[in-house]
Amino acid sequence: MKKTFLLLIVFCLTATVVFAQETPKPTEYELLAPIPLSGIDQGETKKTEAGPYIEGIFTLLIAIAGGLAVLMIIFGGIEYMSTDAFSGKSEAKKRIENAIWGLMLAIGAWLILTTVNPNLTKFDLEIQKQEVGTTTPPIVIGGCASGDCQTLASLGLSPNASGSAVGKSVDPALGARLISLNSFLRAQDITWRITEAFPPSQTHQAPCHNNGTCIDANVLPDPQTVNAFINAAQRAGLRPVYEVETQEEKDNLVRGGVSNSNITVLPPINGRRQITAPHFSVYCDNCR
Repeated sequence: MKKTFLLLIVFCLTATVVFAQETPKPTEYELLAPIPLSGIDQGETKKTEAGPYIEGIFTLLIAIAGGLAVLMIIFGGIEYMSTDAFSGKSEAKKRIENAIWGLMLAIGAWLILTTVNPNLTKFDLEIQKQEVGTTTPPIVIGGCASGDCQTLASLGLSPNASGSAVGKSVDPALGARLISLNSFLRAQDITWRITEAFPPSQTHQAPCHNNGTCIDANVLPDPQTVNAFINAAQRAGLRPVYEVETQEEKDNLVRGGVSNSNITVLPPINGRRQITAPHFSVYCDNCR
């Protein structure tokens, strides 16, 4: 029986396959003999890929192991009843015990894998195509990108509000709203500075940095000042988003009364920081 079991396993693992005559997928082939392939209709022609084929072989071997174990139990039972010799009964009893252990091993292997993760009994060899995004955002035509720009100094935002800004220009529509923002903040005696205007110092995800319709700005990072800046920017027709690096920073600001919708968390990616310090990104959504 052991030899028969081994021969059946070798036969299943060395099943002959031929490539389909039609243009097949890279791992698609046509089976000459049917095997239980999960989720595939069993027609006259059996076409499959490597993943379902291996899964079918796995299912078939489990079924064969279970069937052979049952046969061994039946054979051992017949042997046990047909002999009166003590040694014969002992050998038959041992054969039944071994068959039961084999059956438990086959079922247990499948049960453990299915319990831990059902995908462990599935064989998907398809490699998903990875979309590679560009690192350079598109250049938006208009505003500073087409030469229509105003300097921060000409808007009366220098030197205090502009500070050590990288890039000294903005789109005229944004500039008009920054004048209003500056007026609202000065009325509350809030100090602020622009840290990034046009042209940008680095590649940004937001394309508005490429035509001067958004800026980066800094204020004191306490909840009261952050909240006052948000209110002033919204009054000026701007959309302020306060960017922080950790969820803890965001939670502290929310507990201090800052709206959750005006804060975004930008944690490091692969050890590389997305921001160097908490700051505002100020957008002029309908400037262009």
